Amino acid sequence: LNKVLDEFAIELAWPQRDPRFLDELDRRHEAVKQATRAVDTTRQIETALQLHGLIYEWADNSVLLETWQRLTSRLQMYFALHQRARNEPVPAEDVHETYVALLKGADMRAAQRHIGFVHIL
Repeated sequence: LNKVLDEFAIELAWPQRDPRFLDELDRRHEAVKQATRAVDTTRQIETALQLHGLIYEWADNSVLLETWQRLTSRLQMYFALHQRARNEPVPAEDVHETYVALLKGADMRAAQRHIGFVHIL
């Protein structure tokens, strides 16, 4: 479900991308990296979800955004429990580099292929 929603959000947000989108993408990406460097699992999960939420915010579709917002709380709990149960550290600092580069790029389909539930964190 998340992959389908992400693909649709990318499709809707794609033509809306502008310098403000790119600046916000970079700002959110940096927040994820800072949380990762600080080994702050809670903050890393929150900032990663905020990073991925950007496409929903820019998709200009209230139903899609509301659906993402409902999923976010569940995803946050899932990832927190998953990391705790497996005693996993926060992901590598560069885990979102490809995602961000693709969202800045020219190939929407490549960005859609890359996205998915596994790539949120």
